[in-house]
Parts: sequence; C-alpha cells; structure tokens
Amino acid sequence: MSCLAFGKILRAALVLGLVWLVLAMGTYLFLARPNENRFDFFPRWYGARVALRGMNPYTPEITQQIQIQMFGQTLTPEQDQHRFTYTAPIMWLLLPFWLVPFPLAISLWGGLQLLLLFALPIVVGFILDWRIPPLTLCLVLVATILFYRYSINAYIIGQFIPFLAACFVAAWWGLSERHHVITTLALVLALVRPEVVLVPLATLLLAAWFDGERRVVLSWGAVVFGLYGLTRVWIGAWELDFYRGISAYEKYSAARWVPSFFNHPALALLLVALTLFWFAWIFFETRGAARAERIGWILSAALLTGLIVLPQTANYALIMALVPVYFLFWAHRRRVVFWIPLLLVLISPWIFALFEREISIWEQLFIPLALGALLTHAWFLSRNARNLYEATADARAA
Repeated sequence: MSCLAFGKILRAALVLGLVWLVLAMGTYLFLARPNENRFDFFPRWYGARVALRGMNPYTPEITQQIQIQMFGQTLTPEQDQHRFTYTAPIMWLLLPFWLVPFPLAISLWGGLQLLLLFALPIVVGFILDWRIPPLTLCLVLVATILFYRYSINAYIIGQFIPFLAACFVAAWWGLSERHHVITTLALVLALVRPEVVLVPLATLLLAAWFDGERRVVLSWGAVVFGLYGLTRVWIGAWELDFYRGISAYEKYSAARWVPSFFNHPALALLLVALTLFWFAWIFFETRGAARAERIGWILSAALLTGLIVLPQTANYALIMALVPVYFLFWAHRRRVVFWIPLLLVLISPWIFALFEREISIWEQLFIPLALGALLTHAWFLSRNARNLYEATADARAA
C-alpha cells in the first residue's frame, strides 16, 4: 500500500471517528440520560458481562436482576421478560461494548447505528462504482432513515439490525475485492443475531465457495467453532439453558412467521416454496453479471427471502430490506422514474401504522414481496440492456 493510499485511509478513519464521537455524544444527551437502562441493548450488555465473569447468564436470578436494573421491579410472567435470550458467544463478538459502563456503551452503540445508516448507501455506491450525486444521496438518506420509520425506531431502542445490515455490506465488499479476512470477520460478527441472518449468511458462504474463495468458508467455520469452544470452557454447558430461554421467550414475544398470515398450511407452504424457487432463480440467473453486481443481486434476494421464510420478532428485522433498497436505487440510477414505487414501499410503514394491528402486521409480507417484485423487474431490465449492448457490439464487429 502506498503512502498516499494509507494517508487517505487514515484521514477517512479520523473523520469517521470524529462523526461517531459527535453522534455518540448526542445519543448520550438525548437518549441515554433520560432513558437510563431502558434499551433493548441492556439485556445483552448485562448478560454478556455476567458471562465474562464465568457465570451462567440464562438463570432466573440474572433475568430478575436485568428487570430490576431496567424497570426498578420484576415483571409479571405475561410481560416481555427482557431475559438474556442470545447465544453465549455474543460475549466475544462485541467485547469492547461490554467492558465499559452502560451509559457509555449505549451511547457508543447508538452513535454507531446512526453512523452506519448514513454510511451504508455511500459504501454500496462505492462497491458498485457509483458516485452518488449529493442531491441524490440526500434523497436516499431521507427516504431510508426518515421515511422508513424503522431505522430511527431501531436507533432509539438500541436494536441490532442496522449493524447486521452493515456486516453484510462489508462482506459484500470483501467478496467483491477478494479480501477474505474482512469477509470472514463481517460474517462472524453477523452472528450477533443468528436467527435473523441464516439465509443471507448461508448465501454468501455458498457464493464464496462457488467463486473459489473457500478459505472464507473454512476460516469462518474455524472462528465460529473456536468461539463456541472458548465459550464452553469459559462458562460451561449453556446450550440447554439457552434452548429453555428461547422456548419461554416464544410465550410472551411477538415473533411471527410471515407465511402463517394466510391461516392455511397449504398456502403458507406454497409461499415458502415459491420464495425459495425465486431465490434460486436469481442465484443462478445472475451468474453472468460482474462480480460486485452479482453479489448485490444474490445478497438482496437472500435478505428478502430470509424476511419471508424465517420467523421475525416484531417488524425491526425489516431494516435488513434497506440493503436491497440501496441496490435498487443503483440499478435504476438511469431510470429514476422507477424510484417512485421504491419510495412508496419505504413510506408504507407509516401507512400501515394508521391501521389496527390486524392490518399492520401485513407489512411484514408486503415489504419483502414488493421489493422482490421490484428486484425481479430490475433484473429483467438489466438483462435486456446487456443483451442489447452485446447485440449492438456484435453488429458493429461484423
């Protein structure tokens, strides 16, 4: 690496660090101080610190301590228990955040989520060699952070989904540039919420294997196995307690499986089958695209597929759909008229929020299906344009 390139990277890192610090200070003043421990981030922070001390974070005693720290009292059984219901190796994945006091941890975490939401469309544009004009960037940021209300909601309550989206964008860049260390690290960090990322995670590992980047798959497996083994040594057997916590969580959580909205097993299975068939079609249909573009197609399809076929807690997982949204902004960069339906999808959560719960839950089906249709339409336009270009080039050569 040249001194000039290193200097640019260093300056960019300093700027990002300064922006992160400013956003963290704002988070502390406007969120951390008034809300104290009442964030979704707190049970993870508390449970991870318990685990770092070599103790079992899944016990009822730890759950009661979390509740008292958050609300000043224990909760009734029908309420969300806010227990530590996460895989124990999370204690290593975000270790720096667990080592500092909670006000500092949540401030840094909230600032990071905002920073990622601002930076992700720029990074996607960089991966796809698209220098987004300033006005266009402002439109994309307003649409994806303000119009799409779950972005700010996730920031306010200390959720993890923006971080997961950033992990997959980082892995996308790593695979595009064949940086196996960055790709491996990003896919390992995505395991902060494994129940959300199974489909896109498996997709990128599969893509890496098919593209000859098998060291990514082997390195990822070695790191995950190593973290599991280290956790086993550190706190002992935890799997059964984790399973019991998940089973209890389902009794009071808002987890929903999208295909079950039809209230008919045959229709639910049909939706799953059609979704998986569509994903497989995108995966193999886009093989002729350039490397970075192809990964964008299959990652977008995988994220939307995961939102349909995997059970989701509430609606916050829909933030994962922002990665396909960024990709669709790029795919239609020369046909901005097709941004209109994309913007309507981003605004739709506000419309759904006007209705009763029985109607609003359907946005979990509408948003991934609508984006899937827009992604398919974009692929046909891209393929036709590519075929026309190749035909024109052949005619000129003849």
